[in-house]
Amino acid sequence: MERGETERLMREKCARRWQIPGSVRSRISESTIKEWVARYKLSGNKLEALYPQGRSDKGKPRAIDQETAMGIVSLRKELREVSLPY
Repeated sequence: MERGETERLMREKCARRWQIPGSVRSRISESTIKEWVARYKLSGNKLEALYPQGRSDKGKPRAIDQETAMGIVSLRKELREVSLPY
């Protein structure tokens, strides 16, 4: 690529509106594109490096641990008449 071509392409791609499945967002940030390029290069230019990765915490709450979640469920069963604020 000629001098400045990479930067021009980056600005162009970041300014464009995209249809992103499963998302309300319509733009892609420069940092996201740079991350994709780095992953692609580190993999030896294999497109598979950009495929979605499975999550190790799939199906588990991320904000609270399992013990706390079970305690909340138990407490809610005991105190059915108590309302919760919105």
